[in-house]
Amino acid sequence: MSATVNRNRSATSFHYLGLALDLHIYSGMVDPDSDPYVIRRNGTRDYTVFARCSSDWNAEASLPEASTVENAISYDDRTVGKRVTGHFIDLTAEFAEHGFASIRPRRR
Repeated sequence: MSATVNRNRSATSFHYLGLALDLHIYSGMVDPDSDPYVIRRNGTRDYTVFARCSSDWNAEASLPEASTVENAISYDDRTVGKRVTGHFIDLTAEFAEHGFASIRPRRR
């Protein structure tokens, strides 16, 4: 709370209240074919986050139907997306259902 405010740190943020979250950049945007989180570019600095689902763990829940994420990007190439098929949950939609709203990332 006493950190210096600069272009990378906001003086007022929902993070401080536990009402916002960020994903570590290397949990997604490295290799859309294998990352646990797949990021779809919707437009300029506007993204949708998908969580990859796997049957590798012992759970009673079934996998969501297979789907294709169009325009999945990596950090190294955020302009040309690729098509990735797998079992995904749209985290952006799930968070929206629980009162979270996406914000555009900062330029830095």
